[in-house]
Amino acid sequence: MKRLPGILLAAGLLLPAPSASTQTTLSLHGGLNLAILSNEANDSLLPLNYIRVVRPSYGLSATFRLTPPERVNSLEVQVSGSYAPRGADVQGLSAGSIRLNYLELAALIDVRVPLVIEPLAVHILVGPTLGWLMSCTREQPCRDDEFNPRDYGLALGSNLEIGVTERMSLFAGFLYNAGLTYADTGDEPFRKNRSLALRAGLLIPIG
Repeated sequence: MKRLPGILLAAGLLLPAPSASTQTTLSLHGGLNLAILSNEANDSLLPLNYIRVVRPSYGLSATFRLTPPERVNSLEVQVSGSYAPRGADVQGLSAGSIRLNYLELAALIDVRVPLVIEPLAVHILVGPTLGWLMSCTREQPCRDDEFNPRDYGLALGSNLEIGVTERMSLFAGFLYNAGLTYADTGDEPFRKNRSLALRAGLLIPIG
């Protein structure tokens, strides 16, 4: 695993230089997920305070350009899959921790705007996400019906792209994801996922 960044960098440098009509870009990203569960219950008898947790995340994406290559600004669609860990630490009468591990798919509109400094460009991202719950851990084993197996959300974020060579670029940015459905189940669910992913990665045009 320690050699993976070097292998990816070498692969990017060895790829043939893309033409001006390049339409598809692959990326590998990783970073930190700042996650918390929102408490939407008004229960003064059982007060709970959820504390944000920081967990590593990583994923892959493919970006498809929709506008002609001669356009300076471009409209793109990004399809990504990632390991998205979420959850929270809990303070109060039911102190403890909740760890939810999702496999998340996202379909994002990507608006790319080059900056005055030629190697730099800003990406604005927005779109829906769908997460599949892979595992749940806490002090006691999670019940099979305690949390929803799927989590629907809306993501909004931005990346700064830095052109390194004609064959490769780097990027760094963030993606905020707000859960639209309750993470828990039952007659009165009250928790939704909230997360802020701080990401950096490698962009490789493939034609």
